[in-house]
Amino acid sequence: MKKSILSLGLAAGLLMTPVAGFAQTPFTDIQGHWAVREVEQVYHKGIMKGIVKDKYAPNQLVTRAEVAVCLDRIFDLNYDHLKFIKEPSPADYYDDVAAGQWYSEAIIRAGLYDIFNLDNRKFDPKRPATRLEVAVAIDKAFQAKKLSVITTEMWPMYEDTTDLSHDEQLTVAFMFNSGIMKGRSANQFQPNANITRAELAVVINRTLTTLNNAQPVEGVNEPKNASVIQSEELDLYRDGTPEKINLYQKRDPRDMPVAFPLTVDGQKVLEIGGEDGLYTNAGFRAQDVDGDGKEELLIFGYNTGSAGAQGLHIYKPDVSAWREILTIPNTVDFGKDRFTVKYLGSYQVSFEDRDTGLKSTIPLEKERYQGIENMLEDISTWVDPISDYEIKDTNNDGACEVTAIQRVIGVSHPDTIVLLKTTYQLMNGQYKPINQIITTESGEMLKQINIVQK
Repeated sequence: MKKSILSLGLAAGLLMTPVAGFAQTPFTDIQGHWAVREVEQVYHKGIMKGIVKDKYAPNQLVTRAEVAVCLDRIFDLNYDHLKFIKEPSPADYYDDVAAGQWYSEAIIRAGLYDIFNLDNRKFDPKRPATRLEVAVAIDKAFQAKKLSVITTEMWPMYEDTTDLSHDEQLTVAFMFNSGIMKGRSANQFQPNANITRAELAVVINRTLTTLNNAQPVEGVNEPKNASVIQSEELDLYRDGTPEKINLYQKRDPRDMPVAFPLTVDGQKVLEIGGEDGLYTNAGFRAQDVDGDGKEELLIFGYNTGSAGAQGLHIYKPDVSAWREILTIPNTVDFGKDRFTVKYLGSYQVSFEDRDTGLKSTIPLEKERYQGIENMLEDISTWVDPISDYEIKDTNNDGACEVTAIQRVIGVSHPDTIVLLKTTYQLMNGQYKPINQIITTESGEMLKQINIVQK
């Protein structure tokens, strides 16, 4: 299915109207360059222009803003099919993208289609893009346009992608099998390396070739390899008409849960990860947590094992954008890097949280360990993932505080010696940690620190 390429006419000059012929460009710095033909093609197709009138700068690194604009034009990322209470603006999605810039509209559309991974609402438009970021954005653009590409199913043998997430590895495989991006060598993809303007020209041309052979996906509103695990009708947009909310469980080829996409009236609005197998199920509920009279959506990840791990994400629904106001990272390394637990003798244990600076000496119940005193020397650092949450307005300001509860383990997994509680408070529209306490299982507080927000 061919896509038309239109002129954007941006002030920064990334895009331009195509001119006839492929033999001429105004650039004086691409003659003899290995990518000269690729540059000529993206120039005459109206996708990329020079940094100035006669300079293409083939070896200059590409910024995330440039990638967003290029993909915006290649995939025609419009939002004509959507209805908005207000016209979307960069501030709906990002804290560092100003309105009126040459890239602003393209980055808004990138946010609507969720084709770039963000770090705490930061798009970082001027930062050089990495090869993995470009690959993920292209992959997500195909998904956003609901296009399927038939490729071979080979798994590339790159030595430097084994630490990537499951979804990122699938993206690299798609790049490899479609021919859009190859490794820098036979066994190195170099996901964190930056990409030059010449290399991007090559990637764009290969993307266009792949796009011409792509086909619309049937049943596009249903996430692939997924099944519905919860379905509700909720008036989240407060317009008097309930929306159909479906939460899915997405499984990998080994039939293991890997992610939990959420759709509203058939359109995917978000997806939470499975934390590398920590969560095997998920669920949601609506609750007004910020006190504005409108319900937010709380999505919980669950593990049915003995640790009972729970994850929590809170989203503020809006027709133009779903904004995440709380994400609590779960401790999946069981304290090996963050926490230190050590037996001191005399039925006392020392505890330290390196992230927050919390330190405490924990008294043990002598009677609990009668007959197994020798096992106390083997107490090691073991802090379970978050197993429960308390969500309530403790200071009567109208907004709920969220407290995450973890168990500090003694000589065996069922042996809970204290509870670690971290409380989050709503500040300027986002939840931030404000204090951390250690309590006994009965609730007696042993230690508390306040967490200073920088």
